[in-house]
Amino acid sequence: MFRFRTPIYHPNIKDGLICQEMLGEKEWLPNKKVQDIVETILGMLAHPDCSSAINLEAAGQVKEGTFFQVAREKAQKEAIK
Repeated sequence: MFRFRTPIYHPNIKDGLICQEMLGEKEWLPNKKVQDIVETILGMLAHPDCSSAINLEAAGQVKEGTFFQVAREKAQKEAIK
């Protein structure tokens, strides 16, 4: 399991937890490389997948085309805390 400690606003992340489907946990093997996991997370952050969304508000914003602006604003607010 992977958890962000800093709040992340994203369709595939809720309460810091990444949608397990996004990490391929159904096919998890003990020999999976950390590099592969990091690359998967980076790809997910850049390309939200609304078909496996766990944050429905953010998923709706992806469909509306407002997600990246809202996420940027939330990240800026979090950064000044």
